[in-house]
Parts: sequence; C-alpha cells; structure tokens
Amino acid sequence: MKKFWIIVPLAVLLLYALPVSAAGLVPCGGPDEAACTTCHLFELLKNIIDFITMRFMPIVAAALFVWAGIQMIISAGNPSKLEAAKGLLKNTIIAVAIILLAWLIVNSILKIVAGDQDISNSWYRLECSTGGSGASTGGSGASTGSSGAGGGSSPGGFGGSGGGEFGGGGAGGSFGDEPGGTMDENTARSALASNGISVNKQPCSPGTSTGCTNLDGIREEAIAGTTKLKQDCNCDVVVTGGTEGGHASGFYSHDNGYKLDYGKNAGLNEYIRQEYNIERNFSNPQSACGGAGGSWGGGACRRSDGSRIYIDPESGAIYAEEHDHWDVKGWHVNHGG
Repeated sequence: MKKFWIIVPLAVLLLYALPVSAAGLVPCGGPDEAACTTCHLFELLKNIIDFITMRFMPIVAAALFVWAGIQMIISAGNPSKLEAAKGLLKNTIIAVAIILLAWLIVNSILKIVAGDQDISNSWYRLECSTGGSGASTGGSGASTGSSGAGGGSSPGGFGGSGGGEFGGGGAGGSFGDEPGGTMDENTARSALASNGISVNKQPCSPGTSTGCTNLDGIREEAIAGTTKLKQDCNCDVVVTGGTEGGHASGFYSHDNGYKLDYGKNAGLNEYIRQEYNIERNFSNPQSACGGAGGSWGGGACRRSDGSRIYIDPESGAIYAEEHDHWDVKGWHVNHGG
C-alpha cells in the first residue's frame, strides 16, 4: 500500500509535466524569447511553484479524498479503519491548506523581490520586463549606417547603406525622412485614448522612473504609428513602455522618445507576425534584416539578444518580439518602395 501512494503521485507528476515541459517552464532564452535576466529566475521559481500548487497538488489531493471515502465505505463499521480513513481525510485538508498558504507567502515574496521588473498588474502573476535590453537595437545598426555611396547621416540603426533597403541618405537608400517633433504627457495620452489605445501605468511622479509609464517627450511619429497600428489590426494595443527611465541608452532610444513598448496579446501578436514578416514583404530579406540592425539566420531576423525582428514595410517601423512585449522603433523612417 505504501508503494501505491509513492507510485501514483509520481505517475501523475510525469503525466502533467510532459505538456508543461513542452511549453517551457523557463520563461526566457528560447528561439523566440528574450535573453534571461535575474528577474526571470524569480519567474522560473514562480512557474515551478504554480505547477506544483495548481496542477500537481489538486490531482493528488483529489486522489486522497477519493481513497479516504473508499476506506470509509469498506470499513464495515471497523472503528480502527474508519478512524484511519477520517485521519487521512483530515490530514489531506490540512496539507492542502498549508500548501496554499505557503504559495501565497512565497508568491508575495517573489513579487516583492522582483520589484519594478515585474510588470504584471495581477497580484497572483509575475511577468518580467525586458524593456531595458530591448533598446539594444537602437544603435546596433550603426555598423550599416555609414557604408555605401554617399553614406547616411542619421546616427543610429538607420544609416545610409548605399544599395540597402534601409539606406538613410546614401545613394539608393529607400528610407530617409527626418523625424518630427515631440509631444507632452497629456497630449500623447489623449491622442492614444481617443483612438482606443491605453497605457498600462500612470505617469511617473517627479524623482521616480520605475513602476510608471511616461510619454512626455515621445515623438509625434511614434504616436501616429501606434494609432495606425491600432486602426490596421483592429486589436487591443496597450502601451507598456515609453520615455521613463530604466531603458538602455542610445540615439533611437526610449529616453529620446523614439521607442515604445506594447503589451503582447493574441490579436496583436498574430497581426505583426503575419503582416510584418520580412520574408513576405522584402525581396531581399537579408538586406532588410541587416538594415534593421539584426542578423539573418534560420529563416528569421534576430537581434543580438535573440528577439525576432519584424518590419512594417509601409512605415519602416521595426518590431522586436521580446518575452512579454513588443519593442518598437523606426516610425520616422518612411518606406519609399
């Protein structure tokens, strides 16, 4: 009988671990995921604890409840067997209560330790922000920015590769318009709200740069591009990162108002992956990828951190798919072909 209660939980754990392992308990470092950070360690621990508490424990507890009920039925009035069954039922209830309480405590501790890196708005979830690393694309294209006849003058990932699809001023370059002006916090939020676009957090108060989302100083073309995306995809668009602190530096960066982060959701994800697929939209995807500061390999364009890159062929906007959000820049560059 003791072997039975060892084998059954292990069999149930294996059965439920198979689909979970396929989906991945590790929330980073995969082919289409961002590079791992310290926060992702906490998220991994949270995923493991959630798996044990929410998937494994209920199955085992249900089996114990059923077994206790069976023992009560077949005890046939035997006081010792009846008491043993009642004891099993009582101990199972106590164990479930202890596990749930432990989960609540550990969950709270992990969210506190993760701090501002946790962008989830739910008390029971933990989602790490990788917005800071996302800005790495802002200057990575500089290596392509000065080559080619005539050379581009823009200081970042959109320089003028003479024959490239993303030339920013060099001979033969397709992109090259200068960026527009900036917007203040209220104007930017009002423009987004009037088009059904929300911002996940309140503006930062003076002296703070975390736990908030700023739009003060955002470029006009970033707001216009976000509005057009909303209209084209007819899906939920939520801004989760703007000009607040905590992002990587660079000319075409969050700090300078050139980049926005969007929260991921099924409708938005599908639209970007389908409509902004580089292979589908560009005759020379390798060149387009290089012009966007990425590296081509395995039929996909990726940033240095592994995030997959998609490009809007109309506006030139570059969408990098990170673990929990889309990191976007490049609306100031217009596609000429």
